[in-house]
Amino acid sequence: MPSNRAFSTSEAQKAFVVSVSTDLTHRYTDFRLEANQVVAEIRQGRPPRVVVDLGQVLLLTSVAIGAVVKIARESRSMGADVCLCNASDNVLNVLDTMNLTNLWPHFESLHDALASE
Repeated sequence: MPSNRAFSTSEAQKAFVVSVSTDLTHRYTDFRLEANQVVAEIRQGRPPRVVVDLGQVLLLTSVAIGAVVKIARESRSMGADVCLCNASDNVLNVLDTMNLTNLWPHFESLHDALASE
């Protein structure tokens, strides 16, 4: 996906990596449509792991949270292990407050997330 999108995707070490954009100007419709595109990519590839990289995110909006939750839930329903990584202290605080780190583990770096099993 182009870098001006809400999400970019890549593959690394048998995992599908979804990087969330730092751009907060994306509208709800953009996030929803792009989240659906990411889910379709995951459905097509059926990776054993999906890593959501939040390293570029400074502020996690409710729209972005909804899209990330959709991607993570859909991935898990397809049998993939899901984890989050690289969240700043502010973003991690939001994830903890919403109990999302209880659903999907968080790792300090993409390297750590990819190395975990």
